[in-house]
Parts: sequence; structure tokens; C-alpha cells
Amino acid sequence: MSICADYARHGLEEFLYTAVALANQNLAINFNDRNRHDVLFKVADIFQDLRQKTLVGTQRWDILVSNPPYISQDGFNRETARSVRNWEPRAALLPSYQRGVKADDGDTYYPRLLQIATEIGAKVVVLEVGGIVQAKRVVSMVLNGRNWKSCEIWRDWPEQELVEKITIEGRAIKTIGKGHGRAVVASTAEGQRLLDQ
Repeated sequence: MSICADYARHGLEEFLYTAVALANQNLAINFNDRNRHDVLFKVADIFQDLRQKTLVGTQRWDILVSNPPYISQDGFNRETARSVRNWEPRAALLPSYQRGVKADDGDTYYPRLLQIATEIGAKVVVLEVGGIVQAKRVVSMVLNGRNWKSCEIWRDWPEQELVEKITIEGRAIKTIGKGHGRAVVASTAEGQRLLDQ
């Protein structure tokens, strides 16, 4: 799931449809015909259609992956590289820019994405985050929502087998790899089997 809400407000709507067209071209090149029908790209505003019928209909999804806008205005001003501030579209980085939120810690999209994960019956959810502090907040959201079997924080290099445990909401949460916290991964029992394959 790619989050591109409110681009129309900023005159960028054509980029949404171009991105979907390119994603479908990539799909045609990189997936065989047998598996291609299992992948779907759509343009939708996750905040407008509260039941997501236009987005998913009655389909069930195995995996929801999202790299939503997650940088707070303060983080954007203080921590983001100048090249990013000058050249990346703010709507892709700042939830407050898209949603018109005045004070934002960058977490605007996560509760809605977790709600959608429940609605579509996702077995695995992978949410990109902006560092370990935000990862801990998102893990708290996961633990206070649907009953996920597993929740982990993956760092920049998760393939490097360093595993630590931190306590969040009274539960031991694995952090895997080295570097900054980059993704929160939640899974059901069936989803855990998918990840273990």
C-alpha cells in the first residue's frame, strides 16, 4: 500500500496515476503470469473511504507494506538532510503537509494503516518508521490494537543477526539487526509462517 493522500490538493494528482502505471509495468516485467494476479496497485485516499470498499472490496490481503509520510515538522527542520528538504516533495515526507495537521509527531498514518490491516485480514504488516523512538510508538499502537502474535522492530541491516529485546507496554519486543529502527513488523500466527519461509 503506497500512501499518496491529498496529492490532488497540491497539484500532483497526475503523479499518482503515473506511479501506478509504472508499478503495473514493473509487475508485468518482474512477475510471471501465474503470480501477477495476486498483486494490485490502486489510487485511493485511506482517510476518505472509511470502510475501504473502493480500495479492497471483499479481498483479503496477506501482507500490507507501507512507507507513509512519517517525518514530523520538527524532525524535518532539524534532522533531514538539506538535499531532502530542497528536492523531495514535502507531501511524501510530512503527514502534517498532507493532512493539514498543525502539531504532528509524524504518526498520523499508523493508526489508520493498522485499522486497514484488521479490515483486510492482513497476516503481516510492515510499516516504515523514522527511527527507534517512532518505532517504539508504533509498536505501542500495534500492541494496543488487534491481537498480533508477533511484533518486531527491524533496523537498517536486519540481515545482520544482532537481536536485542526491549520492553514496550510490558512485552519483550525483538529488535533485529544493526543501525536505526526502520520498520515495525507485526504478524499473525499464519503471517509468522510466511515470514519464516
